[in-house]
Amino acid sequence: MSAHPAAHSRLRRAVVAASACFLTVAAYAHGITPHIQPVEDAANAASQAVLGDPAKAKSAKKVVGLLSKKTNERSLADEIRSVGAALKLTESKLAEQTALLRAFDDAATAYAMDLETARATLQTAAGSPSLPKKLRGKAAAALKKFEKALPKAKAPTALDTRFVHLAAAAAAAKGYTPYDAGATHDWVISSLALAPSSGGVDLDGDGTPDNQLASLQSLIATIAPDVDLSQSLTDSLSANGQFALYEMWYVQSLAGDPFVLAGALNATDADGDTTNNFDGNGSFLADVSTLGGDGHPAVRVATSIVKNGDYRIDFTGQGLLLGGISLPENAIVIVEGNVSAPANDGFIGFSISLSTIQTLISGAGVTLSPLQLVLLNSFLDIDTDGNGSKDALSASFSFTADKATVSR
Repeated sequence: MSAHPAAHSRLRRAVVAASACFLTVAAYAHGITPHIQPVEDAANAASQAVLGDPAKAKSAKKVVGLLSKKTNERSLADEIRSVGAALKLTESKLAEQTALLRAFDDAATAYAMDLETARATLQTAAGSPSLPKKLRGKAAAALKKFEKALPKAKAPTALDTRFVHLAAAAAAAKGYTPYDAGATHDWVISSLALAPSSGGVDLDGDGTPDNQLASLQSLIATIAPDVDLSQSLTDSLSANGQFALYEMWYVQSLAGDPFVLAGALNATDADGDTTNNFDGNGSFLADVSTLGGDGHPAVRVATSIVKNGDYRIDFTGQGLLLGGISLPENAIVIVEGNVSAPANDGFIGFSISLSTIQTLISGAGVTLSPLQLVLLNSFLDIDTDGNGSKDALSASFSFTADKATVSR
């Protein structure tokens, strides 16, 4: 799966250079981010430069102490508070240390980039129909507090004041920053099979599975025995050497987690070994056009994993390429599965436009008569634009997906 070209442009504008630290989050020497290290290096250099001035040497020592506080490793907000306090001391006692002041300024810019990623995560959580209502409300409240904490974009702000705002925003976004992202898991879809007409995913919300494609397949078999719509869709899954993968991050436990992000991306075989793609050892190279600025899938939602590993993802409204099939932004796309570290299995259901069905049929060399086209219309069962008229066909597939390693 890959993102619609117009989707998530705001997220893609985030700085990709920071994505490495987003994907593998770890505590640094004296903080939770890599941004503190250049400031600490500059502070140590400043300490050496003022050794001949006892008063300034004492202040420089305090600056170094603030930057190396153990509490800096607790959260992004804790680190920013300490760096901000070190800046304030530097401005008042070591104003001539211009290299150190530049390091603080660079750190503020980097923290702001981190918070843009946190903002996107909060927005995803607050607007995701896959997340329980209570958790959406919690994210919406945090987002409101976050936005209030940041200074107005056009207002000139002194550097020490910027740090105060950044720390307040980071505190509001706790749990949603790149440094709260937990573990990342990837699975490559290894098989896809048309579900029975009575099975699959509920796409229209009436409590029953929707899979008109299975019924249509029976009709097509009488018209054109050589046309297998199910197989055509399945074959497109790995069209042009592309593999469809699911990813989950912000994962604390796959056995049950109230808040995770889940997305879909495209990738190619990274090691050229086709024998290991679906045995849990597959190595893949992500298609960068399907990634957001943080290195995770651009097409994403927030969801919950319940205690037995079950989850539900609603990708509707984002615009996807499912293999070689383009699903527009109004297409309904829902995944329901059960997840563990080695496997991710379940059902994927989506709406298919009549024009896509006709393309698949004509691509097999079959021309439908006017009467057959009327019959084809009678299978439409999904209203994608809410105007009360059925304009798409439901399709549900069972899928299996195996653990994968993804490089970016």
